[in-house]
Amino acid sequence: MKFTHIKNMSYAIMVLMPCTLNAQLNIIAPEDGVKEYTVANSEPYDSLIPFYDPHFTKFLGQTLFMHGSDEHKIGYYDAFFTGNILKGKHEVYRQMEGRTGYTDPEAVTGKYYDVIKVWTQPAGKYFNYCLLLRDNKTGEDIYFKPGTATRAFTCVGFYDKMKTMHVGSTFEALGTNVKRLEGGIIRTEKGEEYRCIDIGLEMNKNDGAFIILENSSGDKVKSIPFGRTVTGFVSKDIIKEMSKSFGDKFGPQIARGDIDIAMTEEMVATAWGRPYRVEQAEVKGKTFNYWYYPNNRYVTFQNGKVLRIQQIDSYW
Repeated sequence: MKFTHIKNMSYAIMVLMPCTLNAQLNIIAPEDGVKEYTVANSEPYDSLIPFYDPHFTKFLGQTLFMHGSDEHKIGYYDAFFTGNILKGKHEVYRQMEGRTGYTDPEAVTGKYYDVIKVWTQPAGKYFNYCLLLRDNKTGEDIYFKPGTATRAFTCVGFYDKMKTMHVGSTFEALGTNVKRLEGGIIRTEKGEEYRCIDIGLEMNKNDGAFIILENSSGDKVKSIPFGRTVTGFVSKDIIKEMSKSFGDKFGPQIARGDIDIAMTEEMVATAWGRPYRVEQAEVKGKTFNYWYYPNNRYVTFQNGKVLRIQQIDSYW
């Protein structure tokens, strides 16, 4: 596996071998609440999920590239160990001199690691995790505790999938602030067309993998992919799919993440996702459903269609 450095490693365009996983989770009997997961048999993994998804058991058998994060300058705190931290206390891996608890970033950055095992432990509504990572060049094992350092990794399979999925595709700008490839911020013109020309990887930055988009004027910008969707843009293919599913009036709006009066519950759920709370009320013999979303967004339905859209004290 290789990657090409560009502009003194400000970012890198990676050329990675395809990474296909045939795996099935083998759950070992719990010990003091700790469960051990290993790879066995075969089960396809489509690599659509970035590594910082909380379900780390999905990445068993995958290869991770440690490109570093914003923490690179100060070291990685409470992240890398010499043993499974869910089963006892272990020393910090390659601890920095004079910095207790911090792993030397040079000891882990720029390496490829295979995910060998994952341990989970209940912690209230959530889980604590520990991952056994193996340097696929030296065979050295380290134990990783997910936290702020999680964004220092990119899954090779995810990177390859994004390259196959997005390069050559056309996108429509949503009129938001985006990062220029060479630095700085610009605001795109809503509806302006961009084309994905490559996938990049930024070293020692939280963003990690990103897609490179270019407009007709030659302006190059960066966008972070999350499977089929990307930040600040919408794929023309998704617009076509939404139009086919929901019609030419509402389809493009749904693809752009917008909702409108008279949309159905299915349309709203497709555009905004499922609400975190749903309530129902009877008013003068009429039934109203209320959907609650983060950032003080509320949607009122009557007879299964949007009656009102509210955000804080504003209507649109």
